[in-house]
Amino acid sequence: MPEAPSAARLAWTAAALGRAAAELRWRALPAREGPTALWEVEAASGGGAAWILKEHRRGRGLAQEIEAYRRWAAAGLGRWLAEVVAVQEAEAGGASGGALLLRRLPGRAVAGDGEVDDHRRAGELLAALQAVAIADDDPLTPAAALGQRIDALVRRGRGRLPAAALAALEARHAALAGAGLGRRALAHRDFGPWNWIRDRGRLWVVDLEHARPDLPLVDLTRLASGPWRRRSALADGFFAGFGRALDAEERALLELLGLLHALTTLSWAAEGRAAHLAADAAAVVEGFA
Repeated sequence: MPEAPSAARLAWTAAALGRAAAELRWRALPAREGPTALWEVEAASGGGAAWILKEHRRGRGLAQEIEAYRRWAAAGLGRWLAEVVAVQEAEAGGASGGALLLRRLPGRAVAGDGEVDDHRRAGELLAALQAVAIADDDPLTPAAALGQRIDALVRRGRGRLPAAALAALEARHAALAGAGLGRRALAHRDFGPWNWIRDRGRLWVVDLEHARPDLPLVDLTRLASGPWRRRSALADGFFAGFGRALDAEERALLELLGLLHALTTLSWAAEGRAAHLAADAAAVVEGFA
């Protein structure tokens, strides 16, 4: 990744901050797999002022992230988000991306699986997020949408993914066929310590490009498949913050979603994508082999 973005993006950033481009100092930041690039921007004479420039190469991810920031902030959840300083919209049609300029959060990214208190605060965040009333205008019911995802994966995965795990997925889906999956809620959809920032008892969540309404348990899926599987105390901390435990039907649905995510991830990994998720996915699938 270049140390600084393109000249056009640099000029836009300087204008958005009301500073001369020569005043700004840039540092490229590592980004996980995906069509984004990140830079830390500092003002050479700004008393420590700093921002994050997040560049999207695809218009859809940017549009989804902008909408999530707006909806979450409007719902009173801004205390868990970075401040959006400026937005450069993607070109019409979403063929190429734009950028978000965010005020840099204090503190540091949560390391590894995080600590119990990180998960407790994450539970508080998700409880508040899922309590927001939203209008669900999706023509597919949550149950129908989930069924389509499972059917598509099973068709695509035959002969490529472990047969026993695919059979377990279908069996667990059939067992839940008569259960009501409830309403959709605002969801981050990539929720975990890798997207949390911690500072002196506070927690923020970043990277909202995947955020959109979905089944509430979707945001627990990767936690249950990774950090909580390795250290159960983290789950205890989460549910202390969340304010309640899951009931039996929710636990069964979370297991189904976890297996679906794991098999989907292994399918991506076979295509050279999502390599950073493959180890957790393989561990989940092995339990059904």
